[in-house]
Amino acid sequence: VQTYIERNKPRVVGLLGDVALRGVLGLAGISDRRGQVVERDGVLYLPMFHPAYILRNMGRRSVLRADLERLKSLSEGGNVHTYKYPEVYVPPADEAPDIIRSCFEAPVGLDYETPGLDVLAPGFCLITINLCSTKDHRPVVIPLGHPEYECSDAQRQSILDALRDLVTDGDTQKLVHGGMFERKVSRALLGADLINYEDTLLLHFNLDEEVGKQGLKTVASNLLGIPDYGEDVKKWIADLREAPLHKVIRYGGMDAYVLTLLVEGPLKRVLDTPRCVNFIRTRMVPASSTYLNMEQRGMCPDLEWLSHLETTYPQKVNELEQEFLANPEVAELGEALGTPLNIRSSQQMKLLLYGALGLPVLNWTKKGGQPSTDKATLKRLKALHKVASDILAYRDVFKVYSTYIAPFRSSWISSDGLVHPRINLTGTVTTRLSVENPPLHNIPS
Repeated sequence: VQTYIERNKPRVVGLLGDVALRGVLGLAGISDRRGQVVERDGVLYLPMFHPAYILRNMGRRSVLRADLERLKSLSEGGNVHTYKYPEVYVPPADEAPDIIRSCFEAPVGLDYETPGLDVLAPGFCLITINLCSTKDHRPVVIPLGHPEYECSDAQRQSILDALRDLVTDGDTQKLVHGGMFERKVSRALLGADLINYEDTLLLHFNLDEEVGKQGLKTVASNLLGIPDYGEDVKKWIADLREAPLHKVIRYGGMDAYVLTLLVEGPLKRVLDTPRCVNFIRTRMVPASSTYLNMEQRGMCPDLEWLSHLETTYPQKVNELEQEFLANPEVAELGEALGTPLNIRSSQQMKLLLYGALGLPVLNWTKKGGQPSTDKATLKRLKALHKVASDILAYRDVFKVYSTYIAPFRSSWISSDGLVHPRINLTGTVTTRLSVENPPLHNIPS
């Protein structure tokens, strides 16, 4: 292959899969590098998923289709980058309300930047309002929550009033990515619900349901060939008020701009498919409304029972650890090491099970090829020695305590005393619900 490329000097070469990526360019990680053009010695290389991977993951067909279209464009002399960074307009605070109202009627990309996702958290606010009308495709960023933006309290209120008029205007279609969050923010900060919107997250999920591939920047990379434009603000992403204003402006402007490109470009195929549109309109959007209402109403935790669990589970954990340490073989190995064994150390458990106890190695870890001490292995080993049963019992109780009980009060009870879980409509391939903060679908009974 290398000899052919050197002799023929093709304009573009498609590299199918990780093996081709490693063999030709010496690079690894096809998932991260897919769709990013690499130029070497006058030849353009386009890393792509291997068709065999697509056959095993049919939900990713849209990614392969986008790559093949990109490959064709490059071979015909198209630009290496199929995107451009648009010029972003930042209006003065006194002009911002009129700029927002100028976005009425034509579909408009709408995106919010906020400090975190918890609308009940102290200091939660709009850092930027990002807009891009399909009339002129000129992104507008109003950084009303950024310290470098000059905006009086009265001007800020006028901006929020204009934004409220936009989100509640039934004649203007808003293009958003993750409508549940935009609606949650609108309700919390504007006192109004977002209506008449097209959710690119739901549109994309109908093309590619792979979990973890639904973020706006990932979708932009997969379908538009746009590299990660969030790299400049990555270290400030938790609170963009701390980032330099010019970087926040570019980031917010790209978010709104990308929304218009997606709806007018690759996601238009979904909008042109009546069956998909009907499913989104009659199933997914109503479901998201229901889940949003559930989130915002919240649940009242049983604090008395929580206090009981916070007391009894540490006791159970300690009792099980002491029972484990009481095994003669465990005590003997601890004396040899000069310190009691740490039951949470996988390295020490391997040394105990396969070294001191001489138990057979039944499984190996996928990474590193080390003798495994996972749950499935321990279940098979417990018939051979009591220690394996003790480790299993400890891990089961410790996981419940550390994962669900210990963080419950500090991490999942909001300032209003209620639990407001985040319900993900697109969190699984099968569209069954997944829940975060807390993970209600995983909490054992």
